[in-house]
Amino acid sequence: MKRCATLLVTVAFFLPAFARNAAAQVNEKKQVSVAKAPASRSTLLYTGKPLTAQERILQLAAMAGKKPQNVTVAPVVTLTPSQMYINGFVTTQASGANVSFSSSGISIVVPYNGPQLSFNISTQPNTAYSLVFSVTDHGPSGFTVASSEGNQQFNVPYGTVEFAYIFLSDNSGSTTVSVSSGNTYWTFDSCEITSTPVN
Repeated sequence: MKRCATLLVTVAFFLPAFARNAAAQVNEKKQVSVAKAPASRSTLLYTGKPLTAQERILQLAAMAGKKPQNVTVAPVVTLTPSQMYINGFVTTQASGANVSFSSSGISIVVPYNGPQLSFNISTQPNTAYSLVFSVTDHGPSGFTVASSEGNQQFNVPYGTVEFAYIFLSDNSGSTTVSVSSGNTYWTFDSCEITSTPVN
């Protein structure tokens, strides 16, 4: 009976400590993990820092099912506020965004709660695509990247941030990727698009 009581006291003492450690590990993993779509056909990459070339290649290679050294990346297409489409490849639709012209150039500011930028990409079959966004957030906020794979949400701090949306296209056609924020306005800076065939 004494052993049973001692065992119960020991379990009662260590169980809360174990639970705290497990919770800390889960929270730590949430902060550094990459959010993935349920169908595993798309991945959102946000590290809280500017994305390195290696991080971009690794994610594109993973989506294409290749080793990084075997990834042949198509020439980078860069969209900016002054060049928002590439004929035959990508067009952009601004829903509720404000476009302003000044001596420093064109700026695209997207208000919160509804307005969004949508990128319509002409896709090839069995091809992995990577869209690396650079945006300036005008207050800590939550961003949403939406496509046919569903919505993926993440939080960003104030200032210029980078995130990547990588997806796999099974068929030729078009895929629309939309970016919006729920609680602050933001400025679109650029979007770099690369692709690599699966086979």
